[in-house]
Amino acid sequence: LPGRALNAHKNSVGRVLVVAGSDAYTGAAALASLAAGRTGAGYVTCASTPKVQAAIDAQSPATATVALPSSPTGGISAEAAEEVVARAAASDALLIGPGLGLEPGTVACIAEVLERVDVPVVVDADGLNALTKINPGRFSAEQRARWVLTPHLGEFRRLLEAAGEPLDETELERRTWLTPTWAARMGSTLLLKGAPTVTALPDRTAFVATEVHPSLAVAGAGDVLAGMIAGFMSQGLDPAEAAISAQHIGNAVAAAWTASRAGGAMQPTDLIEALPTVLRERFGA
Repeated sequence: LPGRALNAHKNSVGRVLVVAGSDAYTGAAALASLAAGRTGAGYVTCASTPKVQAAIDAQSPATATVALPSSPTGGISAEAAEEVVARAAASDALLIGPGLGLEPGTVACIAEVLERVDVPVVVDADGLNALTKINPGRFSAEQRARWVLTPHLGEFRRLLEAAGEPLDETELERRTWLTPTWAARMGSTLLLKGAPTVTALPDRTAFVATEVHPSLAVAGAGDVLAGMIAGFMSQGLDPAEAAISAQHIGNAVAAAWTASRAGGAMQPTDLIEALPTVLRERFGA
């Protein structure tokens, strides 16, 4: 990771925009925003519904918030895209998807944002689910090369079904072959979560984490991972470097936290709190 200059300020060490959450899922936005800040990003902004904005203000006071136009049922609306695109232009990395839901207006917003922004993007959770409903021809190769896609097996299966190539269980077990194959076809860095976790680049280079700590099997761990990737990208790591580093660090944090605690008790907030210690161990002061 790059060091901080003596004259560093909050806008010079990584600006992250998190587009996440809905009235039904306020926690995803908070976890992702907190994790981005814990990686060292200097300025994190979360854009979501007014209800999520209130939750962020209560849980993460260092995170700036933006209330987006929302639907009567608590999701962001298509009209939110203009504000998100403008905010992304002043950011170094964008995370879109956790907890957004799949209302038609939300899907339309995600599509327009991905089509118009030119910063590195982490597409996670409902961002991935939205891609199954969007014509991939809307996005250029240059845009897709800036993406990190972070599906679990279910989301990965849906992406492939949308591409017209459904997979059976036997094929899904071949993740060390499937991940680089589809990273090349999608033109993006693809991090397939699970055990093992496989991260592949568009040139088919693959990195395999053969041991994934079982304590990470908890709701919210994926939101933390996505926030970490965005935080690393905002500080200058390219999409592949950011994805591989976040996966490695997250696994190391889980191992460190559970060294003296029951693994099944770990919560995603524990990952965030323990992150600075392991970052120092892995990257130095």
